[in-house]
Amino acid sequence: MRNVIKIKSDYYFPAVLDNISEQTLRNNLLNLELEPVYWDDIEIGNKSTMKIKISNKLILLFILLTNNFILISNNLDSMIAGGTLLLSFISGLTGIYLLGAGIFLIEKKEAEFYHIVKENDFIIVQSEIIKKWTEMKHNKTRYFVEISQKIYLVNNNIKYDKKKLLVGKTGAIASVLNKSRPDNIEKHQIKEEVHFFLPKFLENIDINNLKKDIKKLIDYKKRAIMEYIKSVNFNNQNVINVESNIISITSKMVLIFAYLSNDFNPLHCSEVFASNLPSKLFNKKNISHGALNIGLISGVNSIVKLLFPNYNFKLIKKKKGQFIKPLKFGDKIIIKSEMKFVRDSKDDNNSLYLETNEDVFLLLDQENEVKEVLAIKSGSIYQVYCEGDEVFWKIK
Repeated sequence: MRNVIKIKSDYYFPAVLDNISEQTLRNNLLNLELEPVYWDDIEIGNKSTMKIKISNKLILLFILLTNNFILISNNLDSMIAGGTLLLSFISGLTGIYLLGAGIFLIEKKEAEFYHIVKENDFIIVQSEIIKKWTEMKHNKTRYFVEISQKIYLVNNNIKYDKKKLLVGKTGAIASVLNKSRPDNIEKHQIKEEVHFFLPKFLENIDINNLKKDIKKLIDYKKRAIMEYIKSVNFNNQNVINVESNIISITSKMVLIFAYLSNDFNPLHCSEVFASNLPSKLFNKKNISHGALNIGLISGVNSIVKLLFPNYNFKLIKKKKGQFIKPLKFGDKIIIKSEMKFVRDSKDDNNSLYLETNEDVFLLLDQENEVKEVLAIKSGSIYQVYCEGDEVFWKIK
């Protein structure tokens, strides 16, 4: 019988991010005249590509925003771009350059990761439309597209059409709000090749301040679960249930993520655009990025690194994610993650894995009581390395 361990986890919003004013975030928004996308204009085979240099500053900013510190070395001198950060670039590429205004994510396909991406590596991400269709829902015709998404490791001098190493792959299903484009509106222009950028106000943050806040984040998390750190021994029969305290979805959180992913889709960033959204589903508010929500989930999973500091955890698979309800600015959520260790009996090395089942609940006031409404279902598989930091950071 498995022993169930229940742990509470707080979300920590660091000072280095909190000190950025919302006015600064909005003033520096990418000046995109983003055309709305229409289902009739979308063609199977449409494709976009983005190139990114993975900097340590980019990794640190993502760790601080999502609280996902599972992939940093104990002395902060080596860093890996975790799978959830890589998925964030896909969010920007698909939401801005391949598609456009008027789409939102409803399902994230299973994601697999084959190779580690470290600081100073160059990657490209590619998104391609592979399917489109309609469905009748609630007596209305709804419009959908399916997107194939891949991540490659490349040399800085390698062109997009040269040989490259597949790092990971996934896919998504998005809903398109509008069917036919009016004659007076120009067709959304697909950008086939783009480069990721980090704005100056983030690039100019002193990296030592970022590292100081990382240490504060980890110390804060340790203090919150100190009783568990002292009492939990590693045992692959344990089931660890981690539940976050209430997390508020704020505009500052979402806007910072927009810069880290380059996903400036007005569904997330424009108050004017939000005011014209259907009130029943969106309540005329901007919503959080699906990739940000996945990042916050991974932040909750990071607690396992504090419980077992001599082990390292590499995300190798992100299970299919279902986005049942959008998370709007001002919404309050809790994240629940059930974790268990499993052995692969088919593996000659008897490899150890950590499997998680993750649920995000939206807290709604209904009939004078707060009810938990399921908003997102997901899950993860991490490969567990028991050899310690020195061996882990040499993994390719």
